[in-house]
Amino acid sequence: MKIIEDYKNVHCAIEKLERSQHLSEIEAKSVLVLLQDMVGHSLPSKAELEQLEDNIKSREQTNINKHPDKWFEIANKISEFEKKYC
Repeated sequence: MKIIEDYKNVHCAIEKLERSQHLSEIEAKSVLVLLQDMVGHSLPSKAELEQLEDNIKSREQTNINKHPDKWFEIANKISEFEKKYC
């Protein structure tokens, strides 16, 4: 999913801004505060993003015909993430 890569890039930017790379200290702090305030609201936390990746992998590995309840449970978790952040 492209959305995962987009969010990973945002988290990479946060980490770079934490180290003040290529920005003045004031600029970095301003942008960092803004991005950190978005985490959990319009931007998933790293843990939520990792959970999404795990859920996608798990759904891909789960046979819908053999384990429909498990497959739909995982699909619902993915859908909840998408409703919140996409």
